[in-house]
Amino acid sequence: MSKKLHGNGMWEASRMMISEHKEAILKRNEEPNRVLKPTLVDDEITYIADFITGAYCEKERVAIDIYGTWGKREILGIVSSIDQYGKKIKVEFDNGFEWVDFDEILSVRSN
Repeated sequence: MSKKLHGNGMWEASRMMISEHKEAILKRNEEPNRVLKPTLVDDEITYIADFITGAYCEKERVAIDIYGTWGKREILGIVSSIDQYGKKIKVEFDNGFEWVDFDEILSVRSN
């Protein structure tokens, strides 16, 4: 009989890796670097909403920290639109704009 059919030989002799396995291994290796989103208290949420409303009315330049899966990032710009139904704000900066989900905002400040 063949060596493959005894013990763990079937798996030891088959050292193939399909693309799905490779993707799963890479994804599992990235998991420790994932950052959990902090929970904001109601006062912080209210402050952020009021600050954004004021910045929109005054056309003031703001810095917004946004949650990302791999860490927070900062965008600088002017709040040009508020979508209350979709809970998004439109931030315009020098080379374009970005729609930001209100739930992803961690902090805001004047710039």
